[in-house]
Amino acid sequence: MQDTDNRGWRRPSLWVTGSVLGIVIAGVSMRMLMAPALPATTRFAVVHPGDELIGSPVDADVVLSSDGARIVYVAGSGGATVGRLYARALDESEPTLLAESARAPFLSPDDQWVGFMSGDEGTWMKVSITGGPAQRIGGPGGGTRGATWGPDDTIVFSAIEDSTGLFSISAGGGEADILTTPDAANGEVSHVFPAFLPDGRALLFTITGNQGPASSRIALLDMETGEYRTIIAGAGQARYVSSGHIVYGVNGALHAVPFDIDALEARGAPTPVLDGVRTKPSGAASFSVSSNGALAYLPGGASTTPVRQIVWVDRDGTEEVLAAEPRGYEYVRISHDGRRVAVDEANQGGDIWVWDFETDTSVRLSVADGSEQYAVWTSDDTRIASSKSASNIVSWKASDNSGDVEVITPPMGNGTQSVSPYFFTGDDRSLVFREQAHPDTGDNIGIISLEAGSEPAWLLAGEFDERNAELSPNGRWMAYQSDESGQFEIYVRPFPNVEDGQWKVSAVGGLKPLWARNGLELFYLEPGAPARMMAVPVQTDTAFAHQDPQALLEWPYFGGTEGRAYDASVDGQRFLTVVPVQTEQAPPPQIQVVLNWFDELTEAVP
Repeated sequence: MQDTDNRGWRRPSLWVTGSVLGIVIAGVSMRMLMAPALPATTRFAVVHPGDELIGSPVDADVVLSSDGARIVYVAGSGGATVGRLYARALDESEPTLLAESARAPFLSPDDQWVGFMSGDEGTWMKVSITGGPAQRIGGPGGGTRGATWGPDDTIVFSAIEDSTGLFSISAGGGEADILTTPDAANGEVSHVFPAFLPDGRALLFTITGNQGPASSRIALLDMETGEYRTIIAGAGQARYVSSGHIVYGVNGALHAVPFDIDALEARGAPTPVLDGVRTKPSGAASFSVSSNGALAYLPGGASTTPVRQIVWVDRDGTEEVLAAEPRGYEYVRISHDGRRVAVDEANQGGDIWVWDFETDTSVRLSVADGSEQYAVWTSDDTRIASSKSASNIVSWKASDNSGDVEVITPPMGNGTQSVSPYFFTGDDRSLVFREQAHPDTGDNIGIISLEAGSEPAWLLAGEFDERNAELSPNGRWMAYQSDESGQFEIYVRPFPNVEDGQWKVSAVGGLKPLWARNGLELFYLEPGAPARMMAVPVQTDTAFAHQDPQALLEWPYFGGTEGRAYDASVDGQRFLTVVPVQTEQAPPPQIQVVLNWFDELTEAVP
């Protein structure tokens, strides 16, 4: 899913640090980069100035061309998934801006094209590495965890965040085909981070497991037979490099395994080869290796969810930070009476926290074992429900933290991988939820009675991706986002009889709708860099009607990876969201480059 957290955007220049400028001029010319053999191992930093940061919380972000001459990267705000796409030759002082809104870049085998997922279009695009207009490739939108471009002009990509396999599409455009489907019975959740081997007859990819990062493994897919097998356990986001190794990042370090390219077999045990490389909760590692042995990577380590603070934002953009202690906050939900907010915290056990606006105090609410997300209040505010990460059940607990946790939905069948609660019906007897299950149908929206023995019924289940359902205050209308037009837009249907009508209310893309408490407006985020908060005047009494969307303000805040990371006050005049904590002493954003890295790699792992 394209996301829209874009705080502090600027259009910067890029330069190499002054301390190494002499090294770059003397030792890093284009002639040396293009030569078969690079000079002795040389390190330098490429620094990105100003507030704009390199990298996102989800993607690998940095790609080095096969000849080691150019770096392609995405830069934006500290918590954004979508940013600006740049290419920069190492012998030039300024980068070239390729796209205003992009994520997950990758290169064609001849280094002439940069593929990326467009934050504006919500689909795969390509653009010349030297700049120019972007061209649409196609494929389902809604998010990604990586893509790769094969020698026969086939692009393989992961389509959405969870519960899907790999897809293929021609670089010239067309329809996408399913390549793989996760084996849920074998604990597989999704197939992500594909990477072709040089001849294109096979590719590496990551299988994410249902037991967290430790259950991920690197697999090899035979492109002719469609069969795949695990080759390295406890690893992810691997790349084959021409020194004869598979290199991957985990827990803030690069590891390498010798790989027989003819037999397609790993030979030996993984060995750590470089510390201080940024790795992410998604399994991404921000590194790239050229064919002639150059390495580019983002420095850091095993990152967690950014520390964020909760903030009110008025319609004019004025901010008021809550006194709540900064944590790894993600998704906020205000109680119906407006007195409290429930927010999930991703770092310290993954629990739900409840903040009281009147007393300025918080309570840690343990809803279930493991990490919980997507808090939902019952209509009387007495209970809070949430889903356990990568689970297909929903639990709830009293909002005052009394009593025990109760599982309120049975394990979903039909191959469901995970469930996210969206809202309770007015009588709190039924729950509307999102199901992640089928790569050929996308996400579905269902409803289930909380009575024992109940089975889910599907409100929206088909070939499109439908998510982020919200019920109008009078209980008569359901807003949601769908990619049925080719990109995510906001729609409204009658509830619960969703087949009785449909209205498209967004204009040029829309994400994460929310009704005003008075029922007179429908808010949503319009994707872009930065995103914009939009308001649609609506009428919901005897029939549904709407006017054109109106832009309220730019939205440089955390947009949420999939769910809605904002809520509205009872009077609808301000919004509650989360924003990364700004640190004055943060190091400048930079890419580390190591020329002739193969010397170190082959010494460590012969």
